[in-house]
Amino acid sequence: MQPGGGSDPKIRTVTDAEFRRLQDELMRDARPVKGPSDYKGPVYERPDGLRFGVRRSIDYGETIDVIESGNSGIKNGFKVHWR
Repeated sequence: MQPGGGSDPKIRTVTDAEFRRLQDELMRDARPVKGPSDYKGPVYERPDGLRFGVRRSIDYGETIDVIESGNSGIKNGFKVHWR
């Protein structure tokens, strides 16, 4: 999961199929955890420490947010959505 596909390096726009594939990959071995109180969606943690959330954005639809990167090498605040 690398930045690109738009003007903001922390946001990536992908196709629906790419989004579903990424979501399936991220969810593998992830477990639900308590997220930030202001986060509007479920939050998960992977064995590598990556914490991510899945929410519905009014402007961009379903969105994956990196909340805490852990040892994944992905920056906190990175987002992926599809159009």
